[in-house]
Amino acid sequence: MIRVLFSAISSLFIVAAASAQSVEPSPQQGAKADPKSFIASAPDWVDVQEAVSPADAQFPAYRGKRRLLLDTQAHADGENSATYYRRVDELLSPRAVRDAGSMRLRYDPVYQSVRVHAFNIIRDGKTIDALDEAYIEDMRDEKRLSSNIFEGRRVLYVRIEDLRQGDIVDYSYSFIGENPAWPDTFSFRHSVNYTHPVERIHVKAEWPSEIPVRLRLGNEAQTTEYEAGRTSFTFGPKAMPRQRAEMGAPRGYSAYKKLEIGSFEDWGAVNDIARPYFEAPENSVAFDALAEKIMQEHATFEDRMMAAIHFVQDDIRYQAITLGLGGWVPNDPETILSRRFGDCKDKSLLLTRLARAFGADEAHVALVNTRSGSYLKTVMPSPSRFNHAITYIKHEGVDYWVDGTQSLMGGTWGELVSPNYKYALILAPGQTALSPMPIPMPETPSMEVQSVYDASRGSDYGVLVTGTATFRSSYANGARSGILPRGEDFIAESIHKSMENEFGEVEDVVIINLRDDREANVISYDWSTELLDPFELSLEADEDNVLEFTYKLSPPLRIASNWSRRNRALPLDIYEGLNYRVKRTVILPKGSDIELDAVSADPVTIRSGALDYDRSVSIEDNRVVSEIHIRTKADYVAADDAKPVFRNIRKIERVSDLTLNMPNDLPDTAKFEATSSG
Repeated sequence: MIRVLFSAISSLFIVAAASAQSVEPSPQQGAKADPKSFIASAPDWVDVQEAVSPADAQFPAYRGKRRLLLDTQAHADGENSATYYRRVDELLSPRAVRDAGSMRLRYDPVYQSVRVHAFNIIRDGKTIDALDEAYIEDMRDEKRLSSNIFEGRRVLYVRIEDLRQGDIVDYSYSFIGENPAWPDTFSFRHSVNYTHPVERIHVKAEWPSEIPVRLRLGNEAQTTEYEAGRTSFTFGPKAMPRQRAEMGAPRGYSAYKKLEIGSFEDWGAVNDIARPYFEAPENSVAFDALAEKIMQEHATFEDRMMAAIHFVQDDIRYQAITLGLGGWVPNDPETILSRRFGDCKDKSLLLTRLARAFGADEAHVALVNTRSGSYLKTVMPSPSRFNHAITYIKHEGVDYWVDGTQSLMGGTWGELVSPNYKYALILAPGQTALSPMPIPMPETPSMEVQSVYDASRGSDYGVLVTGTATFRSSYANGARSGILPRGEDFIAESIHKSMENEFGEVEDVVIINLRDDREANVISYDWSTELLDPFELSLEADEDNVLEFTYKLSPPLRIASNWSRRNRALPLDIYEGLNYRVKRTVILPKGSDIELDAVSADPVTIRSGALDYDRSVSIEDNRVVSEIHIRTKADYVAADDAKPVFRNIRKIERVSDLTLNMPNDLPDTAKFEATSSG
């Protein structure tokens, strides 16, 4: 039985030491291992490659280092499956020496072991075996304990002595072992170009011929070779120039070409292998009691579901123990309820079972990737493409998506805020494709800020500021879980810092009337402060008696990456779901004569497939009122459509500040001139 995975595994699928299934510990666990036990010769199946000499290098060094060889070879062979890595680098800077001075090889001790084959230093034509004097230690490596995730991983740390600028380092190592989560499958992914040039790259994978696989390099299918019952594919050896990164692409999209090899014909094959892990034992006494309690306390399906969501999200704390198949198999409802904690799989399974108990037409666990977004639909199917589990519910013809790991969600069942993961694999019988997760764009602003700057007392006094902030829908959920638990002092300090950066010295901010309507899913609060010295002498006026009061029409808005303004090959990421309205009013002394310059007086309206934008500045008696409303309508635009988006963004950014010029000594009737700047 071949069970192999040679790609990075997310926390959802980590297979570590013990859970529902007993797993024998690795020989490398327990007592401190002999460092020499981690050193071994390279496997005999390795196709040895020759590194390019510095004299024959085609490319200039990149950031003080020249990569002379990059060699990766994957070998599927049951428990002896392994991935071999070899790198040869010329170190031409202190930074390169620092980075090459140690290795950190992270592995799962339940099914993996790690072996270092060589670390040679070539100096002045001589080869030095650096492993003789290297410091080697095998240690625990829990990187995510602060996020309540216990993985059981270990890291082999190798520190090299006496490394110098000008050295060539030639090092190799292997990870050995098969992943027990996916029997009779094969998956392998590897980039073939990078931000740095590679003088020679060689990538090879081989597997038993009885495992049917598909190959793709970029968007191109590839051919394989057969020999003695084994199938192989080789890329290279060849030189690969530097591939420039392209900033501002949507999640998952990359300028780098990737080799993909997989034995999953479609997403249905992934569903077939993943779904059994979520078929936990039937509901228990504790589960039945919970479901009955919710049904007795709430009469309708909608109210029962909201009670279940609040229970799973708020009363079952998030805690992941990804030991053994616990990284892949959820616990049964009885265990979850007795522990009162669980990870995404546990929470999704519990909520799925509750929805079924309440009479949902359908309820299933669904797998998603929180980082890939729309890119997920472009990749070859594989279980390793997912890193999170949520719940899919269909009732009375409507699809609902619920993330059990969120907390303190508000709203009603009919206005439930869905998680924005784009695509999901619903673990239901017969499901063969990814399902889109359409997210309706909010019509009402998700965030609204109104503020009043009262400068009616003139320039000899400070400016009194009052404001109201309102959060709705997903923004209210975010504020409820991320801001409100920190208290009013945190909110006041955040506003104070922002005002101080814009205006200088500011009185302490006072939060007034913090309100949270969880059912309506609206959070709002009022606040007040005083700008103590916001007026500055005008640098453009001929006389010294003209002061300026400058304020921003709106806080900075991130619509797309500022580093991505050039001709593109990849789509442009748009900050999706932004629906923001800001209104700022400046009150001037009564009887003031106010004039707007042409730029300020000209309203701006933008309508496009990516965003809508409106800006206006008006005069109402002794008040200058500015209003901005922006709403993004897409998660990305095609590369060819990026230029119009950037033109609109520049148009938005062209006017960001409004300056009021006022006389230093105010007569009964003073003239104010309002000018805009970018």
